[in-house]
Amino acid sequence: MKALSVVLFVCTIFLQIENAFSQTSERDIGNLTLTGKTFYLNGERIKRAELANRLGSDTEAYGYLSKARTFRTLSDLSLFPGLFLIVNPTTNAILGNEMNWMIFGAGVGLFIPSIFFERAYRKNAGMTVGSYNSYRGSGAYKKEIRFGVTDHGIGLQYSF
Repeated sequence: MKALSVVLFVCTIFLQIENAFSQTSERDIGNLTLTGKTFYLNGERIKRAELANRLGSDTEAYGYLSKARTFRTLSDLSLFPGLFLIVNPTTNAILGNEMNWMIFGAGVGLFIPSIFFERAYRKNAGMTVGSYNSYRGSGAYKKEIRFGVTDHGIGLQYSF
């Protein structure tokens, strides 16, 4: 019973890693916003496929959205098998069996690229929001200086 609870705990930790990559602060630029991995149009959740239909005339925003969707798919395809290949040998080791380091290494090899794919998704999704709102003439580019945690660490961020 104790081993099962440890396995469930480890699985929960590894599955929560995906949320660590997602952005929790809200990018609010005009009508379209991006919170984490979800797009909102005028405060209501909108699916990426529906957003793609609305971006028909804005080719720049549609291009960014297409790239973002591709990177999101690549991130999911490398994240979940990678986590499985990390958790499986770790669970065997916790249960007292010998740990298979080759499978663990393959899992890490699949997991690490998902971090970069997730960052590329967030960048292109943010560019979609900015392009969509500037195309609509909603005053997307406000000048502001913020201090806090950014994608690259703690520091000042100047947005214009």
